[in-house]
Amino acid sequence: MSRKVSIFQTLENRDNPDYVEYNGPFICKWTNAWLGTGYYFWEAFVENAHWWGKSHLNGNYMICEANCCLNENEYFDLVGDTTHMKFFHETVLEMKKQGLINKKTTVSKILQHMRDVSKVLKVDAVRAFGIHSISEHLHPKNIFRMLFEPNKKQYLDFKPPIQICFFKKSGLNMCGYRVIYPDEFNNNYVV
Repeated sequence: MSRKVSIFQTLENRDNPDYVEYNGPFICKWTNAWLGTGYYFWEAFVENAHWWGKSHLNGNYMICEANCCLNENEYFDLVGDTTHMKFFHETVLEMKKQGLINKKTTVSKILQHMRDVSKVLKVDAVRAFGIHSISEHLHPKNIFRMLFEPNKKQYLDFKPPIQICFFKKSGLNMCGYRVIYPDEFNNNYVV
């Protein structure tokens, strides 16, 4: 089964929208990239792309939008596919048996092992939701939660910061990459 979704990439604003649209998307090679080296996008909620630009790029950012088709056979879903979550857990257990995990092991290292060492992860992308990735007290305007019961801590996060990390630039039939923010770079913006 496949579904089309909007995705958003937040980039440093270097005042070069034509270059960005022609050459994008852009790869993230940070050593601490949560899901490994790849092309990072926020799924569905542009608010999360704005949060990233404000909190990690000091407000000097642009946002590009694209579309992709989430085909369940082409991405590893750690958000909504319990079979994938179980497989991830089984991999963690197997790596523990082999002595490959310690207190500093990250999600990225597990995914890298699955892709490069055991070669069991043959997909175009990984989808994940980083719990508490947006600080409630530092960024309250970017928190979209509703309590299940008054005076209880449990809540529904109805605009979660879901990330998709693409391992290939054209993964999941990505198309329509274009700058949508700031407004002066958006070709559809009307004054």
